[in-house]
Amino acid sequence: MKKRFALCLLLLSLLVLSCITFEVSTEINEDGSGANCLILAVDSSLYTPDMFDELSSKALDAGATVDYYSDRGRKGVIVTYPFQSLDELPEVSQVSDDITPGLFQIKAKKTGGFLKRRYSIEVEVDTARFRNTEVEDMGLDTSVLEMMDFRYSVTLPGEVIDHNGTQVGDNTITWDMNAASGNLYILTAESELGASIPVGPILGVCGAVVLVVVVGGMVLFARRGKARTAPTQRLFCPQCGAANDAGARFCMKCGSALPT
Repeated sequence: MKKRFALCLLLLSLLVLSCITFEVSTEINEDGSGANCLILAVDSSLYTPDMFDELSSKALDAGATVDYYSDRGRKGVIVTYPFQSLDELPEVSQVSDDITPGLFQIKAKKTGGFLKRRYSIEVEVDTARFRNTEVEDMGLDTSVLEMMDFRYSVTLPGEVIDHNGTQVGDNTITWDMNAASGNLYILTAESELGASIPVGPILGVCGAVVLVVVVGGMVLFARRGKARTAPTQRLFCPQCGAANDAGARFCMKCGSALPT
């Protein structure tokens, strides 16, 4: 409790100086696995190694990984919660619960089949959670919260086809929000991914099949033609000289026995 209280006081002082980053991001892979990340960072001049010890300890206990973060003159931690399927995403979406419970509610789904798949995500961000009793006791009033760099981003597989945020690059969407607004933000994005079809091997197999069919057809045609043009053998009767079919035992004209 003492560590948490000290952290709260530190966050208050840092927010007043407008030098804290609070960013949550979700990355989804083609198979539906991925990771949720929380970045909490402060101005590098105010950072101390034990500043986020309590947050890191709880994250590690929950199965997350914690790494050192440094970017744009700020230092802190990046907490990563992996998930194996989109069904697990709502459970691991509470990356910020140790700071502001219930702030993020994330749901995503994958639809489609072999040739084409769609990925969609909907995120509810309730900034009213910043105004709970504990936060208010810290002195985080509206003017202080307005200075927070507060952002959510998502990276989806394939091509982004719809969203209500700001697209960054090919398949990443970001939303910058006002932590002091008390609003419920609804963030949505959707992407589409065509299946990766191995064209080369498929064409190779098709070519081999066509070659076998063509060669087989030519051989069969040749055999049938040879059978049609082969001369028919005849047996001639030694008595009357009449021609008889090969294999006949008696002459069809005079009835005499034919040589075998």
